[in-house]
Amino acid sequence: MTTFDERLSVQLSSLDAAIPPPSIAAPRLRPDVVATPSLRGRSKARRRLVLLAAAAALVIGTGVATGGRLMFPVQPEPALEAAIAQLLDAEDCLQPAEAEVKIRALFEPLGYEGWDIERTAPVRDDVCVAAAVDSEHHAVLLMPGVSRTSMAMFEALQAELLARCLGKDAAIEFVRSGLASVGVDDVAISTGDRPLSIPGDEAEAARWQQHVANGCYVLSGGATWDEAGNRTIHLWGN
Repeated sequence: MTTFDERLSVQLSSLDAAIPPPSIAAPRLRPDVVATPSLRGRSKARRRLVLLAAAAALVIGTGVATGGRLMFPVQPEPALEAAIAQLLDAEDCLQPAEAEVKIRALFEPLGYEGWDIERTAPVRDDVCVAAAVDSEHHAVLLMPGVSRTSMAMFEALQAELLARCLGKDAAIEFVRSGLASVGVDDVAISTGDRPLSIPGDEAEAARWQQHVANGCYVLSGGATWDEAGNRTIHLWGN
């Protein structure tokens, strides 16, 4: 067994530990950012969306949020935010139909009668979802996400690419095989000389940039979805 095989085996054996049990008292809120089209002509700059990502999209450590939130100056909804986060954190993958039923059941007990649930355009029936609380429009938005198992694997692959130096073809095959090992085989992998995103920490960002300058490829932050709900993972290199 190679050194990488040993490290990957450790990562895989710890996937269960990465999925917290349903009894967690203080759910963890994590940012979730995906590329989606405008929602029925609403303003592109919504005043406030709190993104809840138990089935988080593949966006890792990019510094896009503070305290697990994207903040806009509108009334916060802490009770609803916490309840949805706990609901999502209890599942490895929650699909749209079940998410709608479970989230809607939260509205009346928490005093959110009249609120609605909407899907963003890329959300297919067969994908995991993340959620956003849109307090301005009294709605919870469902958007594409990934399972927590897939997220753990993505993080393992991202760390391994930074620990090694793989060229484009080798990096593509490495990522594809790693994701396939946890049942993710419907993802396109793109490469480019600009990152989708980089870490907010200056030292870590400099490490990524130097790694790419050395001719190595990295997973550059996450995934995007097209209007049909198809997912693309982004590698950065030269």
